[in-house]
Amino acid sequence: MTRLFGTYVRLYREALSGFPRATWLLAAITLVHRMGQMVLLFQTLYFKKVLGFDEAVIGSLLLCYGIGNAVGAYFGGWLCDRMSAVTVQGAALAINGAALIALPLAPDLPPLFLLMALVGVAGTAFRPAASTLLVSTCPPARRAQAFAFFRLPINLGCGLGPLIGGELAEIDYRLVFWVEGGVCLLTAVLVSILLRGRVVAPVEEDVAPENDTRSPWRDRLFLLLVFNTGMLAFIVVQWFTAGTLFLDEEFGMSEEEIGRVFALNPLLIVLFEMILVQSLGDRKRLPWIAGSGWLVSASCFVLLLGVGWPFAVFSVTLWTVAEMMESPLTGAFVASRAGRANRGRYMGVYTLSYSLAHGIAPATAVWIYGELGPTALWTIAGVVAAILALAVGLAARRHDL
Repeated sequence: MTRLFGTYVRLYREALSGFPRATWLLAAITLVHRMGQMVLLFQTLYFKKVLGFDEAVIGSLLLCYGIGNAVGAYFGGWLCDRMSAVTVQGAALAINGAALIALPLAPDLPPLFLLMALVGVAGTAFRPAASTLLVSTCPPARRAQAFAFFRLPINLGCGLGPLIGGELAEIDYRLVFWVEGGVCLLTAVLVSILLRGRVVAPVEEDVAPENDTRSPWRDRLFLLLVFNTGMLAFIVVQWFTAGTLFLDEEFGMSEEEIGRVFALNPLLIVLFEMILVQSLGDRKRLPWIAGSGWLVSASCFVLLLGVGWPFAVFSVTLWTVAEMMESPLTGAFVASRAGRANRGRYMGVYTLSYSLAHGIAPATAVWIYGELGPTALWTIAGVVAAILALAVGLAARRHDL
C-alpha cells in the first residue's frame, strides 16, 4: 500500500511538473475566483424567499441570465482576438463583480432583468479569455495537461463555494451576492497585477499560418467537436436536474446519499484527471474523445440495468472518466486547430457549446422525465451519446488525428 501511494504521488508530481509560472498564477487566481462562486446555487431561493417572485418571474430572470451566458461566451472570445486576453479577463471580472454587488440593491424588476443579463455576459466572457490566456502560457505539447491542470482549481473551488454560500445565506441572502461580487473584484485586481506583462509572445505554434484567417464557423471538424462537447455536456447536466429526481423516485435514495454520489465527480477529477491525461501523452486525441462518448452512453444504459446505489455510483464514475478525457483533450485540440489571430473566437464558440448546454438541458431533461419517463430519458441520452461517439470515431479515421 505504501509503495502504491508512493507511485501515485510520483505520477501526480510528474503530471504537475513543467508548467510555466504564469500557468500556476492563472490556476491560483482561478481557485480564488471559484471559491467565491455561490450565487448560481442560491439566486433562485433569493428571488422566491426574499423577493417573493413567482415561478414565471423567476424563469424570466433566469432566461435573461441564460441569454447573457450565450452572448458572453462568443463575445468574450471575439474580444480576445482584438485585445489582450488579460484585459478581457480583468474587465469581465470587474463588471461581473460590480453587477453582483448591485443586484440585491435593484429597486424593481427592470433593473433586475438588466443586471441578470449583465452577470450572464460578464461571467461567461471570462471563460474564453481564461482559456485563451492558458493556451498562451504553455507550450503546445503540454496543452492537454494544462487544460486538465486548469480544471483542478475549478473543481476544488466548486466544492468550497456552495459551503461558504450556505453559511452566508443563513445570515443574509444579500451577502451571497456581495461576497461573490467582492471576490470577482479582487480577482480582477489579481489578474491585472500578477498576469499583465507575463504573457508575452506565445511559444512556438503547432498550427499552419493559414489557420489565422479561418473562421471557426467554416471549420467542419471543429464544429463537429464543438457539437460533441455541447451534447455530452447536455447529457451530463441533466444528471443534476432530472438525475436527482431519478435517484430519489426510482432508486429511493435520500438527499444525503444523492449528495455523496455526486461528490464522486469532483473527487475523482481532483485525484486522477492529471495522471490520466499525462498517461495519454502524445497519442492521437480524436479516438480518445470518441471513447468518452461511448463511456457517456454506457453510463446512461447502466441506470436501466438495476436499482440501487452501486448502479448510481458506476454510472457517475463512467461519465466522470469520460469528462476527464473529453474536456482537456478537446480544449487542447481546439487550441491547436486555431491560429494566433483567431484563437479567441475558437475558444468563444467552444465555450458557447457549454453555455447552451447548461441553459437548455435542465428544463428539457425535466420535461422528458415528466412526460416520457426515466427509461425514455436515459435511452435517448445513451443513443445520442453513441451516435456522437461513432461520428467522432469516423472523423478520427478520416483525418488521422
